[in-house]
Amino acid sequence: MADVARRAAGILSVRAQEKAITVQAPQEIEVLPAVGEFRRVLQVLLNLIGNAIRYSPDGSVIWLRVEREGAIARVSVIDQGPGLTKEHRSKVFEKFERLGRTGDGGSGLGLYISRRLARAMDGELLVESEPGQGARFILELPVDIDG
Repeated sequence: MADVARRAAGILSVRAQEKAITVQAPQEIEVLPAVGEFRRVLQVLLNLIGNAIRYSPDGSVIWLRVEREGAIARVSVIDQGPGLTKEHRSKVFEKFERLGRTGDGGSGLGLYISRRLARAMDGELLVESEPGQGARFILELPVDIDG
């Protein structure tokens, strides 16, 4: 998952640079084998990082962190955006949910599709956030014990 996170960060580096945002991807030495389809994991991470860039202030930092907890591999996308209320956290993965935003070009399907992709790979997509504290979106997949 660390490799896919690095690739996703690279793909979106120009968009981040346009807002003077630094994306700190996992180090080259970091490895976290997980069971999942490469293209689906990449799609989910592109969505999460793209959202983090869209909602983070200019000049901020977005962190991509990988960790293993038992049989679960996690990659987290952590931003310094406005954060989410409890009500917004409960709705953020719903179909067509845009949390009241208009005119930003989003369809409200990205997080809905991303969660469905995570679950199709026997994983999960979670959010941790508080207003004014940024957001942490977490993609969990089964660890690849053979990897």
